[in-house]
Amino acid sequence: ESVVLMSGQDTQWSSGGQWRLHTGQAIGMLGGAVKAGEGDAGVQLIAAQGIIDAQAQGDTLRLQARDEVSVISANAHVDWAAAKSIRLSTAGGANITIEGGNITIQCPGKITVFAGKKSFVGPTRLAYPLPRFSRSICKRCRLNAAESGSPFSMVEE
Repeated sequence: ESVVLMSGQDTQWSSGGQWRLHTGQAIGMLGGAVKAGEGDAGVQLIAAQGIIDAQAQGDTLRLQARDEVSVISANAHVDWAAAKSIRLSTAGGANITIEGGNITIQCPGKITVFAGKKSFVGPTRLAYPLPRFSRSICKRCRLNAAESGSPFSMVEE
C-alpha cells in the first residue's frame, strides 16, 4: 500500500501545533533537482525558535557538499567534540588530529604561526560531556506496540 501526493506547482503543509513525520524505514528529501528555489535554496531547514537537533543514533552522520561547507555561529562559539578523535584534513596532505589528549599537526609544506605572543604551558585536561544513545529495545514497549498494531516500539538506555 502507498500514498502519493503530487502538485504541479507549490505545496505547503501547515500546522498550528507540532507536525511530525515518522517512518519505519527511510525518509528521502530532494530539492532543487530541476532548478534552485528562491534565493538559490535547494533545501532549507529553519527553526525560528529553539534548537535543530540532528542525530544518527545507529550509524554515521554525514554532511557533504560539492562546494564549500560553512559552519558559522553568529552570536556564540562552535563546539566540536568526539569520544575518540577529531581530524581536520585537506586534499593537499595537511592534517590536524586531536586524539586522546594529544594534538598532532602534519603537513608536507611549512607551518606558519602569526602571534604577538606565544605560550606553551604545562598539561591540563577538560572533560566534555557526550550524548548517550539507547542500546536496547524496551521489551514491554515492543509488546505494547504489537498489541496496538504499531510498527514502532520505544528503546531504553
